Amino acid sequence: MPAVTGVASAADLSRLFSLALDGTLIGNSTLERISTPTLDDWHLERGKFVFGHPGYGCQFVLVDPSNQLTIAYVANGLKTGTAEVCTTYMRLQRAVYDSLRDS
Repeated sequence: MPAVTGVASAADLSRLFSLALDGTLIGNSTLERISTPTLDDWHLERGKFVFGHPGYGCQFVLVDPSNQLTIAYVANGLKTGTAEVCTTYMRLQRAVYDSLRDS
């Protein structure tokens, strides 16, 4: 099974998923196609297309094409829940976006 029990540092995950932003991993036309909404009523704010992958114990990697940003979080121990409901990751994500707004 591919991608089972993968091990990487946060820096390596971020570097890997950054390849989706520069056209290496995903071509620009593919990125545009997958970023086009297919649902009219969705819980995310319009114009805020992001993608990524949760990992066991709160690990997470997020790609935000509109901000040319990747965020990778690897916990030093297992936390409860997935990243979208993990307090530690959500604080990190909020701090990153706050710093983007402040710059």
